[in-house]
Amino acid sequence: MTFLIMEKITSQEMANYVGRHIRKLSPQLKGLQYQGNVAAVMQIIVSYMRELCQKKKFSYLQRILSCVGVLYQRGDQAIKQNVEYLFMHCLTRMDHLCNAKQWGRIIAQLPKDLKEVYIIQHIK
Repeated sequence: MTFLIMEKITSQEMANYVGRHIRKLSPQLKGLQYQGNVAAVMQIIVSYMRELCQKKKFSYLQRILSCVGVLYQRGDQAIKQNVEYLFMHCLTRMDHLCNAKQWGRIIAQLPKDLKEVYIIQHIK
């Protein structure tokens, strides 16, 4: 039996990781590879999510949410902080781009760790 060791994702590796998992963003992320600019990478992710919501392409969001979930779970401290603050802040500002049922599906698709952060920050 082989066990896969889940390695940490550093800020410098983040753009590369996202580009491999969300191919559509790869060209935009090329200039950020190995720079460690977590906020810039996160902004590209959030902008793409907003674009998908505006175009009502909600089925594509699952891959993005999964990718951000892995970043949160395996990322270094800078990545975790940006997910908790920048990503979650922007995510909650997207609710007006869809109806209540669609928004409920998006929240339901959040990976467990991200859903916990969402609940702590936004359901009071």
